Amino acid sequence: MTDHRIHCEKYSSEGPTLLLLHGVTRNRRDWELLLPKLTKKWSVVAIDHTGHGQSLWTTGRYRVVDYAQATTEFVQERFDDPITVLGHSLGAMVALW
Repeated sequence: MTDHRIHCEKYSSEGPTLLLLHGVTRNRRDWELLLPKLTKKWSVVAIDHTGHGQSLWTTGRYRVVDYAQATTEFVQERFDDPITVLGHSLGAMVALW
């Protein structure tokens, strides 16, 4: 799935939704080693933050608040039910936002 800024991959569809957020200069593939375990209980979705992986660069700034706003828009557009968010490094700061 791709919107105007954020690319994502859905790895399973069973269970509650778990959104994975990677660290700075990384991408969604950082989570690949954990996917076999996570997909047993979760509907796992991993994104590439704006300007990372397969997501598009924009003309905007790249501060934590910018990633957080883009991720919030992505979540609001894609999910109706509550989700769980797991982040590493930059992804953890975005998740806390």
